Amino acid sequence: MNGLRGPVWVMPMMKPAWARETYESLDVDIRDRLIVVDNSTDGFPRDAEDRMLAYVRRETNLGCSASWNIGRHEALSTFRPLVIVSEAVVFCDGGKAFDFLATTMPDVGIIRTDNAWHLTAIGWETMQRVGAFDVGFWPIYFEDTDYEHRARLARHPVDVVTAPNIEGSFIDKGHARTWREGWVSVDYNRQAWYYAAKWGGPPGAETYDEPWGGQ
Repeated sequence: MNGLRGPVWVMPMMKPAWARETYESLDVDIRDRLIVVDNSTDGFPRDAEDRMLAYVRRETNLGCSASWNIGRHEALSTFRPLVIVSEAVVFCDGGKAFDFLATTMPDVGIIRTDNAWHLTAIGWETMQRVGAFDVGFWPIYFEDTDYEHRARLARHPVDVVTAPNIEGSFIDKGHARTWREGWVSVDYNRQAWYYAAKWGGPPGAETYDEPWGGQ
């Protein structure tokens, strides 16, 4: 896997039909750098899987953080930035604009679109300094906010850019797909509580400079 050009891309998959639409909207040389983490009941056709950097299939839903950590590990091991893409994104230009942005971004910092973390690039040094995504936010929500807060504490910039060439079809809040269990409800209040307990307050009102107040 070493020696490939450009960033590593990782896409957790909960709805194969949506993920396939994202995958097929890419027309630049990204597919050979794409890691798909299949948390669904069924996956891509065999010919599509063969063209990916990696296709990870587990019997349970790993959740966003653990799925993103697979991409982070590959990016760190090859000294490249990481692009996180959700299956809710359809690229109108085949991903050219954001792939260029991620390829030319500095080693330090986070760049994401104004569609939250549906499309985000993270520099290599930032991933190394900030660490792994917190799997305590299983299966989804607040893991992105947590990572941005940790990056800012490390004085690594977080920039939000407008992406007019991207169409979004966003997943309904409160559900995540698993292979065995079908639909599983996410306790949003629990995720918010976990974040507030970890940082001494909700997003924007944190009081801790270290997780859990340094305890």
